[in-house]
Amino acid sequence: MTDIHTVLKIYTDAFLTHDPSRLGDILAEDVVVELAQGGTADGHAAALELWTAIATDTSGEFEIERELVHGDDAVLTWTLRRDDGLLRGANLLRVRDGRVRHAVGYTKAN
Repeated sequence: MTDIHTVLKIYTDAFLTHDPSRLGDILAEDVVVELAQGGTADGHAAALELWTAIATDTSGEFEIERELVHGDDAVLTWTLRRDDGLLRGANLLRVRDGRVRHAVGYTKAN
């Protein structure tokens, strides 16, 4: 079983390196990803498609500011720097049995 710290490393590496190839390994089949702009990506295929699109977008560079872990829950705060400005955000993740079960993303434009 993959521990939460390994799951977070795979998750953050995907966005930092624009390589989502291992994201599918850490998503539960019934994962729910709540989107910052509203709506959800329900299930492994939908979540993988969403996160792949974000991770492979090379118009900006992510920087992880902080990672907090408490049991099965993690909070990641980050900055995305793009030519058109700066976007700050946070992701809340619930990880069980080495897989992301639920994720919520929040963003704030500066």
